[in-house]
Amino acid sequence: MILEDFETFCDDVVARNSKFIVVGDFNLDFPGEKFYLLKIKDQFSSKGIKLLFYGPNRLTIDTSTLEDYVLSNEDRASVLVHGTTKLSDHPVLSVN
Repeated sequence: MILEDFETFCDDVVARNSKFIVVGDFNLDFPGEKFYLLKIKDQFSSKGIKLLFYGPNRLTIDTSTLEDYVLSNEDRASVLVHGTTKLSDHPVLSVN
């Protein structure tokens, strides 16, 4: 399963005491999948990894879902949302 592979990746990075920021379109709608949201949040938080972007970020006329994630074990990392463009139904994000 992809999430297990990602968890292994996180374990490896954390074991090396490396700082990282992962940005991606995971195509997991956590607000719609409470079971997976809680499971993944628990896995991440036990490793010191935070989900930095919480709001809906794939917006269409009929839906509003959370599919883009910014994850980090860097304490100072933050995310700014700059709105959407005509090129995508996802907002433009910048990570500081």
